[in-house]
Amino acid sequence: MKVKVAVVTDLHFSKFPNSAIPSRKGEFAGELLRRMVLRVNYALKPDLVFIGGDLVDRPEDVNGLELLAELKQIIGLVEAPTIVIRGNHDPGKRIFESIIGKPPDFVDVKGIRFVPFFDADEPGCNASRSDCELSRMRKLGAEFAGSLVCLQHVPLFPPENGICPYNYKNAADIIEIMRETGYILALSGHYHNGFRLIDCQGLNYIAGRALCEKPFACTLIEIGMDGAVNWHEDSLTVPVDNGEKKADIFTAGNVF
Repeated sequence: MKVKVAVVTDLHFSKFPNSAIPSRKGEFAGELLRRMVLRVNYALKPDLVFIGGDLVDRPEDVNGLELLAELKQIIGLVEAPTIVIRGNHDPGKRIFESIIGKPPDFVDVKGIRFVPFFDADEPGCNASRSDCELSRMRKLGAEFAGSLVCLQHVPLFPPENGICPYNYKNAADIIEIMRETGYILALSGHYHNGFRLIDCQGLNYIAGRALCEKPFACTLIEIGMDGAVNWHEDSLTVPVDNGEKKADIFTAGNVF
């Protein structure tokens, strides 16, 4: 038996195109999410969906909170348990939770415990986990007999790995708690390229690719009862010309 998790992250929903970062198609985030939800429901069929933050691009814009509310309605169509967390581009915790809802303290699925965290933003688009959240992390791990997965926006991984320019200021402290209390995997967003599975001294780390940029993908993860972790990306692009090229499903008059 395996637990299947779909990671959908970094939509950056906006009213207008991003002229500073043209590759970021946040103006189509509502449509991207609708199509991904259909794929999740009818093809991928995960046990859990993790939406990893940065749902909107600029919450201070006049339409920012309306866009967040629109995404909330689309997320409500997901036919699997869903955990949604705030990213650094989203409004503050109080406003975010008033629209999206407060995430559960944890969700248990087939003997795996998933624990979401709201962490403090730090300069350079980094983050830190407070002493209170570190204590909660330790407590939820110590009282659970199975394996655990921590969910956060900013990528968490061993600092010496250097795979990503963003991390936690106290990553070493978080990873030590993971090691002591049965966490086997850290799932994150934020880094739009994402990164493949890092297996370091028995712990695993994955950052999902941003949905708002090509290839408009979610990351699908399978966790075995023995703690083995596998992953692959599932994108909203289709191969053409015998696979020699890639075409967006949004071409030919659909969106672009």
